[in-house]
Amino acid sequence: MSAPYGKQFRGREIVGGSFPRPEGFLRGFLRQYVLQRIGERPVHGYEILRVIETKTKGAWRPSAGSIYPILRGLLAEGYIRTGPTKRVGRHPKVYRITRAGAKYLEQQSDMFLKVGNNYGAMRPIIIELIPPQQVPKLFTPMVAGQFDLVRGIVESKMDKIPPREVKLMLKEYVLALEKQLKWARHLFRPS
Repeated sequence: MSAPYGKQFRGREIVGGSFPRPEGFLRGFLRQYVLQRIGERPVHGYEILRVIETKTKGAWRPSAGSIYPILRGLLAEGYIRTGPTKRVGRHPKVYRITRAGAKYLEQQSDMFLKVGNNYGAMRPIIIELIPPQQVPKLFTPMVAGQFDLVRGIVESKMDKIPPREVKLMLKEYVLALEKQLKWARHLFRPS
C-alpha cells in the first residue's frame, strides 16, 4: 500500500511526518450518505456534490476524487447500478440503488448509534485536546450546533416515530436542559 501524502506506519498513512490520518470516519460517513441519497431517488454524482455543499452551507464539498471512487466501489459491490436517463446526447450517469444496496442500508441502520457511542467514549480525550483559549470561541457554536442537530433530527423524523416515543424523548431532553441550566446558573453566580 503506497501513501501519496507520506509514509506508512502500521498500515496507516502518516501526513506531514507526524500523525496518522483519521481512519475512515468521513470516508465511511460519505459512503453511507451517498448510498442513502441514491436510495431516496436516482441521482448523478455531481448532484450529490451539490447537495452536500448546500446542506452544509458551503462548509464541506467533497471533491469528485472522493465521490466517484465511492460510486465505483458501490457499483462493484452491487449496491447501486447505472441506468438510462431521459436526456438525449451526452449526459451524466444516473445511479440507482439495487435490492442488495437497500438491504445493506437496512443492515447499517444502527451506524449512528455506534458512532454516537464511540463519540461518547472519546469525549474525555476530545475535551483534553481543546486548548483553554479556544473554549470561548467553541462554546456558543457547539451549544447551538447541538440544539440544531437535536431539533433537525426530531423534526425531520417525528412523523416516522410513534408519538409516545417522541413525547418520552422530549421529556428526557427537557430534563437534560434543566440539568444544564442548573449547572450554568451554579457557575455563573452574578457578582
